Amino acid sequence: MGLSEKVVIITGAARGLGQTYARRFAELGAHLVVCDLRDCAETVARCRQAGGGTIINISSLAAVYGMPNGLHYTTSKAAVIGLTRGLAREVGRYNIRVNAVAPNVVDTQAAGEFFGDKKDKLMQATTSQMSLRKPVQADDLFGTILYLASDQSCCTTGQTLMVDGGTVFL
Repeated sequence: MGLSEKVVIITGAARGLGQTYARRFAELGAHLVVCDLRDCAETVARCRQAGGGTIINISSLAAVYGMPNGLHYTTSKAAVIGLTRGLAREVGRYNIRVNAVAPNVVDTQAAGEFFGDKKDKLMQATTSQMSLRKPVQADDLFGTILYLASDQSCCTTGQTLMVDGGTVFL
């Protein structure tokens, strides 16, 4: 899938999932723009100038499944889903698609920092609840993100796709 004509805007590309996606899109020849989430209005303006575009937000399974002792995280990721849906309705008329990907716990440095010495036990417990019984790695999400970024998803907007190994079925 050629992306040499696509501009990909990535927030949070300094580490973790954002860094993985920036690397993978660069390998596919996309033109990268790295920005902060606060630049959302500017991103929409750029997409409008270009005659359309795609915005892909990263939420979390925690937003629909819940996460004990992590209400701040669960709430923020639920807000990402609300932002995705509202923005999709707002900017669809400009040929801008907005979707989200909601992964299960992903084995990243950030997960290690968040869960500390409980990370390995949490990953094991999470994996045991998945239909596929496979820990989610950052690269496992890229196919879904690539699909949403491509023209093959031209009629997909306002959606949240779960990449969770079969933990939640919506």
